Order: sequence, then structure tokens, then C-alpha cells
Amino acid sequence: MDAAGRRHRTEGLSSWLAIAAIVLAALAFDAWVTLGGRSPGRVAGSLSETERLTLEGGQHRTFAPGRAPEGTVFACVNAGLRVAARVPPPGHTLHLSIPPPAGRFGATLAIATRPDGSVRIACTS
Repeated sequence: MDAAGRRHRTEGLSSWLAIAAIVLAALAFDAWVTLGGRSPGRVAGSLSETERLTLEGGQHRTFAPGRAPEGTVFACVNAGLRVAARVPPPGHTLHLSIPPPAGRFGATLAIATRPDGSVRIACTS
């Protein structure tokens, strides 16, 4: 039992500095991701991993310039297989596919960003 007039132990200054450093590091990372940094599996400027649009096999869409900016996530679902990708920079094309595990149909997502900024997305088997 402690006496009322006796001094109690307190945390040292180094413990409080360590806690402050951990909190500051966590806040800095969140700010970095939110303000346009890149984090694995996330879209720059967003804390969401959710795709903007999911197409099914045989569907395609075209977006006017500026309507699907670089980094926007799109997905393709075909025969129970799902593939997702981000819009590439202008002038680049991206093809991602999952081969069929058994059967004849897989899933292929093709994203083409034209130099003018328009984007064409196609989901095929």
C-alpha cells in the first residue's frame, strides 16, 4: 500500500515520446495516401479498394476524356472468375487475364487509354 505523502512513479519522458512518434507516423501515412500517395492495393487519393464499374463477359464501355482518370479501378467477371485493374496513363493499354481452371472460359480485362484521355474497357472470355 502506498502512503498518501509518498511520490508515485510516473512514465518517463522517453515513453511519451515513443507514443507520440507512433501516432504521428500513423497520421502521416493516412495523409500521404489521402493526398495522392500510392499504397499497395489502393487507388491514389482514395482509401477505397472498390472498383468504379464491374463488367460481365462480352460487355464493353467507353468513357469520354476526364470521366475515368488514371488509377480508377475497373473489374471484369466471367464464368465465376474476377479480374480487376487500374486505368493506365494516356497512350497505354493494359490486358489482364485469368485462364480457365477447368472448362473453356476465362476472364480477360482490356483497358486502353487513348492519348486524348478517353478510356475503352472490354471484358471478354
